[in-house]
Amino acid sequence: MSANVASADAEAKPKRPAGKGRRKYPPKSAKAKEASRAKYLAKKLASGDELTEAQLAGVEELGGREAVLEREAKRKERAAALERAKADVKRDHPHQAYVSGLPASTTSEGGLAALRAEVPGVSHFVAVRDRQTDECRGFGFAVLDSQAALDALVALDGAEGLLGCEEALKVSAARKLMDPTKSRGDGDGAKPKPRRPRPPRKPKQAAAEDA
Repeated sequence: MSANVASADAEAKPKRPAGKGRRKYPPKSAKAKEASRAKYLAKKLASGDELTEAQLAGVEELGGREAVLEREAKRKERAAALERAKADVKRDHPHQAYVSGLPASTTSEGGLAALRAEVPGVSHFVAVRDRQTDECRGFGFAVLDSQAALDALVALDGAEGLLGCEEALKVSAARKLMDPTKSRGDGDGAKPKPRRPRPPRKPKQAAAEDA
């Protein structure tokens, strides 16, 4: 009796389509694959482990033992510099807000002036811009002088009519801190970098025939 009930429940339960619900990551580029292999081989060389013939061949392809170890040392230096930069931003600019719902015409200068009119403690505002169109991507980051100023800005969440927003403005404490001294494509006079065009996709039927 229980077996029949179990089988009936199994039939009634809808099956999840294959691949659905799993996070899909973009495929690694050749450069990223080479960097991963160099990091792995450098770890093997530093530990003194015996390498297989395939691993020895990989070391030679990357320029030899010294080249692999030097490459890993530079990677560690870059990683350490990045961590120091993050620590500096966290120390110097700990109070930041994420602002979204912005119109495409928003600029860093205009956004700063509009936010300062509401909260005097806003010291910086960066409207993140699209590289191709040079228009605001709909969000930006505000840097504030104190926690009290950050709380006051977050209290504007849901306000309408600010910064030219047709809909309600969304404001929250930023999870990731940005460096306000670095440009994000606004106000530096540089032209947007063109993106490399992607090749046209083949129809599924044509791709199956080619395979």
